[in-house]
Amino acid sequence: MQAAERPQLPPELLLDILSTSSRSTLLASSLVCRGWRAVAQVLLENHLSLPTKQVARAYVSCPGRRSKTRSLTVGAGLSIDEYLDLFDCCEGIEELVLLPDRSHQRAKFDLRAFKTPALKAFEDLAPGVGWNLPFSLNYLTCKGTYSALPRPILAAIVASSRSTLHTLDLDCYGSHTSARAFASCFGPIASTLRSLELHGSAERQVAPFLPFLSSCTDLVLFTCWEANLAVLSALPPSVEQVSIGKNYIFHSDVPYEQLLLESGVLSTVKRVRFTGISQATLRAQFGAEDLLQECARLGVEVDFGIWVDSRWQYSRVHILYRYQVRENTTAMHARKGYNN
Repeated sequence: MQAAERPQLPPELLLDILSTSSRSTLLASSLVCRGWRAVAQVLLENHLSLPTKQVARAYVSCPGRRSKTRSLTVGAGLSIDEYLDLFDCCEGIEELVLLPDRSHQRAKFDLRAFKTPALKAFEDLAPGVGWNLPFSLNYLTCKGTYSALPRPILAAIVASSRSTLHTLDLDCYGSHTSARAFASCFGPIASTLRSLELHGSAERQVAPFLPFLSSCTDLVLFTCWEANLAVLSALPPSVEQVSIGKNYIFHSDVPYEQLLLESGVLSTVKRVRFTGISQATLRAQFGAEDLLQECARLGVEVDFGIWVDSRWQYSRVHILYRYQVRENTTAMHARKGYNN
């Protein structure tokens, strides 16, 4: 029988058959019949898989590339511009699968890579849209305003890394309403979080985080670059180290002494770190000497950090507790018969 006389399967039937096939089968479909290639290609583009940076870059580099993609699988190691180019090539995405790049899975992951107009538009899609994020992140940093981040992606990342995500670095900028929605994304990991760093301190912006802070019952390390009394007062007793960043306003109405003493932090922590603040700068503030004396009395270590070779280097200050010195001197004099 000549090729032209061979019976052809109806396109609808062929589509039903191939739609149940695996990706490897679709890739090899032309080996079975050249007439299957077009249908197989449509299905491959409907469920587009670009698992590595190299494959994704090769796909984007093809001139005039456009696809009707329903499900896109892509690695997490591309730049922001590369993601923009990729999403511009794909129309009608209903499911996004982000595969963890090895360098991102074990170390830091910056959500700014997904602050693109294409991803932001996903917030307005139907609730049935899928977010399949097989991450196991240890560290997540979220920079920018609350509303700039695609919350479905954020919630999915947190949910998929619930058993491994122990460190957060968050910007606290935006409206009170968006802050409340943003903070709610991290509820699933509150009880297992070990380290938290906050940037921003406006009362309405950080207020939604206060219940979250109190529920972080295993939190050990806390850094606040613009510390305030409400935030420090909300910390759980599990915190062992508090770091106050250099962005704290030196001439603030609330000096460091009041900030740390009234919050009750010194009664639970083992170490206080002043990052980007020199010892001389601290001592120049009203009440600082009393603060250092209270740290010495309670046995709280005090570190000062300076920026050296692209990182913070800390040195510990050994504070002599003057009241203890006076007590020791009085006791020595009593033993030698100096007292009247």
